[in-house]
Amino acid sequence: MSLILAACIAAASSAAPSAAVPPGFEVRICALVEAPAAAWSGIQPEAVIDPAALSWRRKAFLSSSATIPVASPEVRRALSAALASVPSASRSRTIKVLDAVGAWVSASVLEDPEPLRTPGDWRGADEVIRTGHGNAFERVRVLVALLRAAGIPAKPGFNGVPMVVLFVAPGSASLPGEWTVWDPLHPAGSFCRLPVAWMPLRAGDVPLVATAPAGLPCRVTVATRRWAGRDDVRRAWETVGRIGAFPSNPAEPLPVGTPAWWEIWIIGVAFDGDPGAATVTVPLPFAPELKYGTRDQTVWASDPARLKAVDQWSETDQRLGGLVHGLRIRLSRSAAGGGR
Repeated sequence: MSLILAACIAAASSAAPSAAVPPGFEVRICALVEAPAAAWSGIQPEAVIDPAALSWRRKAFLSSSATIPVASPEVRRALSAALASVPSASRSRTIKVLDAVGAWVSASVLEDPEPLRTPGDWRGADEVIRTGHGNAFERVRVLVALLRAAGIPAKPGFNGVPMVVLFVAPGSASLPGEWTVWDPLHPAGSFCRLPVAWMPLRAGDVPLVATAPAGLPCRVTVATRRWAGRDDVRRAWETVGRIGAFPSNPAEPLPVGTPAWWEIWIIGVAFDGDPGAATVTVPLPFAPELKYGTRDQTVWASDPARLKAVDQWSETDQRLGGLVHGLRIRLSRSAAGGGR
């Protein structure tokens, strides 16, 4: 692990500023991911909603949080509106509830076209429902809140676009249930052959990017590309580590039925002003239960001299069996700010 950290810091120190960097300061966390096809299951018509039959671990994914307030009046009213046309006898059928919730959120919570706001300013599901609009991450919080209120274990996930990972209980007690992906708002993002590249298996709502101090004004950008060949992705990785962006030539489309591929993720944080002495924390693509994840990572910055340290960290929730794996980047103050 020490060799990986040394490589991260060395790559960050040698990165050259990009001419396209806007005023302020920008840091990008880049990850090289091995991604075998996940083959997520579809949602069977016989699947049922039965909270009483869930294990204690799965019941944790029905609980409320600050940003997913399951019992709030807004969430309860929204669920009632979503299920208004669903007969009472069908409200225990998973697929009927999913269709109704997806249709209601798509029609009632519009997606904001502007770039993502500061992660600390992403709003909870109740406020998004009140205003009737939100960014992609905020809309997923609404989806998760409504599903949990309906008795379906769910959590925010990420696969190029924000999406929902939910637990599907079979109609027969002799069959095991399973987690799968669902995204009625961006169907291509939850294509069942794609792995979920950012899926910490825990009940909490883990933000894509967190800053400390919280609330620093910044913009979050995310980009990913996929390659089928190891040599091709290595050449691309060298470019990404050097300039913090993808090569100008696009990756070739993946052949149908590709059993595995390589992905490069770039998660960027652009500060409009001087963030001062701050910390940026980003979960890396990592899913140990699927036997794939980050194989290499580096940090690019528009001013490499301002990086104090890069820590590889993991946060484990033993009770739920989850793991969040990522990088914590500490920034020093700029010379103009009078700091070191």
